[in-house]
Amino acid sequence: MDDGAERREALENFFPKPGPIPSVNPEDLRKMLEFMETVQARHPGQTVSVDIRSLQGFGADANILWYRMSMLSALRTIHELPCISASPTGRARG
Repeated sequence: MDDGAERREALENFFPKPGPIPSVNPEDLRKMLEFMETVQARHPGQTVSVDIRSLQGFGADANILWYRMSMLSALRTIHELPCISASPTGRARG
C-alpha cells in the first residue's frame, strides 16, 4: 500500500462510521478526560493536541473515546460562551 493510500485508510478509520456511536465505559472516558486536562495544564494558554496512539491504553476504542470526549468538550465550550443563555427560551444574552 502506498503512503497516500495508507493516509486515506487511516483517515477513514479515524472517524466513526455513520449510525449510532458505540457506547464506552464512563470510567475510560473519565480517565481520558483527566489525561487531556493534565496535558492542557502543562501548557496553559496554548492549544494542545496528542497523538491518537497515546490514547490506546484507555480501554475501549480510542477513536470512539476521543470522539465522545471531543463532543463533550465542544458542549462545555459552547456552554461557557457569554452569548449563550441558560434560560429556558434559549435566547442569547446581551
